[in-house]
Amino acid sequence: MEGLKEIKDMTVEEMTAELCTYECQRDQGYAFISYSHQDRSRVYPLVLQWMRQGYNIYIDLDFARHGSDNDWTRLMSRTLSNSNCRLTICFKSVHYMYSYAALLELLTMRSTRVTRRHFGVELSIDSLALESVPADNDIPADEGMQSLYAESFAQMKRVMGGEFAGKNAMERKLLYDGLSEWIDTMDDAVKSRLRYTRCSADDLMQDIDDTYAEGMTLFFPYIAELMKNWFDSQNLNGNDIPLTADMGIRFEQSGVVRQIGRAVSSDGKTPVEEVPTHETSSGGDKTPDEGKRGEETSEGKAETKPLRRQKSVTGDITYTLYGATYTDNQSGMMYRVFREVLKRHPEQIAGLPQQRGMNCASTINYELPENRRADMPSYFRTCEYMEFSSGEGMCIGTSYDWTGKCKKMERLLAICGEPSDVLVF
Repeated sequence: MEGLKEIKDMTVEEMTAELCTYECQRDQGYAFISYSHQDRSRVYPLVLQWMRQGYNIYIDLDFARHGSDNDWTRLMSRTLSNSNCRLTICFKSVHYMYSYAALLELLTMRSTRVTRRHFGVELSIDSLALESVPADNDIPADEGMQSLYAESFAQMKRVMGGEFAGKNAMERKLLYDGLSEWIDTMDDAVKSRLRYTRCSADDLMQDIDDTYAEGMTLFFPYIAELMKNWFDSQNLNGNDIPLTADMGIRFEQSGVVRQIGRAVSSDGKTPVEEVPTHETSSGGDKTPDEGKRGEETSEGKAETKPLRRQKSVTGDITYTLYGATYTDNQSGMMYRVFREVLKRHPEQIAGLPQQRGMNCASTINYELPENRRADMPSYFRTCEYMEFSSGEGMCIGTSYDWTGKCKKMERLLAICGEPSDVLVF
């Protein structure tokens, strides 16, 4: 790693060449990058900085295959479906909104297959805004943008042929399936707001085919409309992370592994010997250690780790919740987290089972013998029914592996608007 050029002095070609030397380790936690290749001059410096810091990142650098090669769709789907994919980062921009490949990635992120492979919890999606996206979907009238998209559309025609994705049946099927699941799972109120009440995936595919046949001035704005509606339907609008944010903290919270052997300091020359610590609300410095949680350090302070840093845990777990320290087994920890968080957020109790990723919660008391039938959801084989001061009750099922339990607890904190550092271990 010694003697690397400073990123600010590198060309796009030089950054691309270096990015190609970093291999994503898919047997460990990693982040998936979703972006438009038109933005590579702005995206690559950030991604290269994260990779030089040692973070495990997946980014597709080969756009020539899109629309003609089954391999890119298969690889994209498998990469998102891997349960070690802990976080997706979308670089939003005008170009991103015009990208049908980005639309396909977003639909896949929320597909049943990906959610199933992530133990029933939806994949975390963060968006970084490279620029504000105008309300108008038309391609900007300036000559540079018109020329750029005329060339881009001509390339699509050369690769795909006369029919949209006509040379890639897998890509077309993946798009259709994604649109189907999106429409089928959309809340009725959202459908009404987006004017999709009587719309089907067949209708959307026909619109894509028609606008593709009619030319770039209709095709790209229609893709932008779908993209904006998708972000709206997922409640992801208005939650963009600033480009200046310290993503290292976010990576660690999400379980993205840091490969210290690849890390270098900001000057691009000096190897990093250890992970910089981040200060938590308890005031202690925390140093990642995959083999230990909640053990005493040489200073006598309990050492805590970000949620989901470990693939598995056996035995009792010592952790801190809202400043108090507890020791429980896996299920006991999950029960306590749900009980204490919901006590503080009683407004979330009634609607919790309807929240995405909260299939572990039910108003049915599965502890009662009459409810423990053969057709009961399997994740309530081990469960606890909790009663709250409001008179409401909630059954929490914990028949998940350790990663699944961690994802459920993380999702609860997000739903209730709690910072992730209220739970550390």
